[in-house]
Amino acid sequence: MEVSGGIDEGHGLEANLPVIFTLKKQAMKRILVPVDFTPLSRHAMDHALRLAATLDADIVALHAYRIPADTVAQTGVSAVDLEEEWVRAERQRIWVLMEEFLADGKPPGIKSTGEPVVVETALVEDYPEEGIRSFTKRFGCHLIVMGTQGAHDLTDGGIGSMTTSLIPFSDVPVLVVPDGAEDRNPNHIVYAIDFQDNDRDTLRFLQYMAQKMEARLTLLHIREHAIFEEPEEYKNFQLTFNDLIEDDHCAFDLVRGVDLAHTLKDYLENRDADWLVLRTRHRGEDGFEPESLTREMAWHARSPLLVFPA
Repeated sequence: MEVSGGIDEGHGLEANLPVIFTLKKQAMKRILVPVDFTPLSRHAMDHALRLAATLDADIVALHAYRIPADTVAQTGVSAVDLEEEWVRAERQRIWVLMEEFLADGKPPGIKSTGEPVVVETALVEDYPEEGIRSFTKRFGCHLIVMGTQGAHDLTDGGIGSMTTSLIPFSDVPVLVVPDGAEDRNPNHIVYAIDFQDNDRDTLRFLQYMAQKMEARLTLLHIREHAIFEEPEEYKNFQLTFNDLIEDDHCAFDLVRGVDLAHTLKDYLENRDADWLVLRTRHRGEDGFEPESLTREMAWHARSPLLVFPA
């Protein structure tokens, strides 16, 4: 792992830049890891480093900060001098974090090419959620890796507490890493898919990831009755994905369940699944509230949750 020089950005980031996210093989070349100097963000960095080595990607460790409005009046320092002093202090904090990370004896991230994973450090003066979203757009990050402590995050106010609120508005996939999740590549990835989803790109990329990680990929569909009441529905699905699911490492499973979250949890535990993959959908589609399911799975996740944007 190599740590490169930092990127400092002020509050005036171009937050409204258009972003077009297209999944292609070997597309994830830059992984963003928001850090707040807590063990939770360090845990997320562990997972990001391993994932970056697997996908031949690099990492940006981003810290978003805000200078309290009343600081100038309290210190008597000019606004310009205060900002410079604050940036120096934040830059020093993030460098100390990376030095501690290296000193922990973490195995170096080495890509398949033999090159080390490069970790850039970045500062942005903004509220964390806005800073993460705008930085992701401007600097072309393809994946966000964030930690969470589950339901406890509702009151902690740190990185974990904003993870679930960021997911519905992210333009790129977000990997949610629960506190205590084992730092290793998954052996079994489960993608909870809907027959209305014609997202070949997501499936294609998941197959690519599974291949790189030497993992099995299961496409899971949950419905109230484990029978096909509308044959055309399944037929269309087969026609759409047939060429992609004809893979020794890719399987399809149909499971009966009324409560999606409960059914997913049981399935993950009983099938030794290491990762769950969800895809957000536009609010109100088919009367389904995707945010509530994603939020619940993120809060109660025991293993990493990967969420792709709609």
